[in-house]
Amino acid sequence: MAGRNKCQSCNGNATLKDSLQCKLCSSVTMHWKCSGVTEPTTKELLQAVNFVWICKNCLEHIDMFRWNKQLSELTEEIRKLQESNVSLSNQVKIVQNKLDSRDDNESIDDRIVVLQENLKKSYADTLKDVVTTNVVKLNDEVINDCFQALKKEMIETKEAVSVEFKNVQKTLVEASEVKEKERNIMLFRLSLTAHADDLALLINGFQLYVNIPQIVALSETWLNDDTNYGPILSYFPCHSLVAKNRVGKRGGGTGFLIDKNLAYENLNCNFSLSSDLFEWVGIKFASDNKKNIIICIYRPPNYKLDNFLSKMQEFLYELLKDDVSSDVFILGDFNIDLAVKNQASLSFLNLMAQFNLHPIINQPTRITSSHSSTIDNVFTNYGIGGCPKGILYSDVSDHLSIFLCIPLNAKAVGGKNPYIKTRLINSENLKKANCLLQNIQWNVSDYGSDFESNFKKFLKTYLNCINLALPSVNKKNRFRRPWMNIDLYNLSLYKNVLYKRHLHNPSPANKNAYNKVKNKFINVKRFTEKNILKIN
Repeated sequence: MAGRNKCQSCNGNATLKDSLQCKLCSSVTMHWKCSGVTEPTTKELLQAVNFVWICKNCLEHIDMFRWNKQLSELTEEIRKLQESNVSLSNQVKIVQNKLDSRDDNESIDDRIVVLQENLKKSYADTLKDVVTTNVVKLNDEVINDCFQALKKEMIETKEAVSVEFKNVQKTLVEASEVKEKERNIMLFRLSLTAHADDLALLINGFQLYVNIPQIVALSETWLNDDTNYGPILSYFPCHSLVAKNRVGKRGGGTGFLIDKNLAYENLNCNFSLSSDLFEWVGIKFASDNKKNIIICIYRPPNYKLDNFLSKMQEFLYELLKDDVSSDVFILGDFNIDLAVKNQASLSFLNLMAQFNLHPIINQPTRITSSHSSTIDNVFTNYGIGGCPKGILYSDVSDHLSIFLCIPLNAKAVGGKNPYIKTRLINSENLKKANCLLQNIQWNVSDYGSDFESNFKKFLKTYLNCINLALPSVNKKNRFRRPWMNIDLYNLSLYKNVLYKRHLHNPSPANKNAYNKVKNKFINVKRFTEKNILKIN
């Protein structure tokens, strides 16, 4: 049974079917007629799905119904249109009654139908225009408010980014004052085959402000025994590559990019180890009559931690038992979140502490929209004290890179050679070489059955033509001056500053600002690289 209430206007009984009830206070009830709503409008509103009626008292106390005046005006317009439609309908009925006595009723009926359709269409168009006008006006107000808020946020973001960018430049300039005293060690987790150019752009650009990194550790390189290292090493003319690849599976792998002027030895250990537990590569070198050991480790996720800790303890014992006085640096992606104090992280920290190895990074190294973790780190027994260390914000990988600057004073392989041997290659010399090769008389009788001696004869003849047409010349060694200029590197720094802001506050404005600068940087880099290749 429907409940009964008193009408606020006439004080008569009102049922739910013939009355309106306030949606907010539920205490005000009013007949449709008493509220000023006509009968045709009542029928239309009863068929509406989400119709809500609110009394005048509630409207006066709620700020969200600021457009009540516009709604009232719209209702008034609809009421007038309905009255006009009722008047016109009455006139049509009068005309129809007068014409009923005539013989051409069929023709008149058709005209009346057309007239009614035109009236309905006129009514609908007028109502549509009124509603559209009010909606557009309301949308303009909302859009204007949003635009002003976005403009304010962009101004604040630009000012904050400018300050942060200047701080990054200041830090690099201060580091340049001690660059001759310190050696830079960096850790990256990335696919070397896919991101060699981006990595080269980053580490070679360091020499514009500080020393170029002498040792770059790489975890999860995705290299294999069939990989051609030539194209990769072409991006790193100052470094040699030491890599240990995963066997029998895709992915994984560890390695180092090492300054060619650094005298080092590969670290060997007779220790059987499955790549499912962890992968490693290591080097050692001397500085100030003291040994330095650097190891890069990658531990795949989702494998039993107890097995990893057990094997890691055996591995460190076998590796360090004869080098207890060495300075040890173990870098890598351990896939153990040290930011979370649980059984896994505490067990790992206790294990490393047994060998006097302690972490130097306490900030997140992998940040997503929903989670951040410290799974990359550097463990060392070296007293780093005031040595610069920390996180490098760069989008070359989904893991943030780690850097550490220490005064190694390592022994150099030899002096720098200012010149390198190369061939004088141009279009004219190439034509000359082709002509000489085409004019060679290859006599089969000059070659015997010995394949090795035949190949040596062929190679000697071929090289004589090449040496004659493409002579060797001394060329200035430009490997210490990469093609990236200061403006492009500053743009890279600005991109990384925006990337850092996007990671810590992934708002649409920060994401759009980062993507805009990132796309600009990619286009400028490609254009610069293309021009350099044309010149060379």
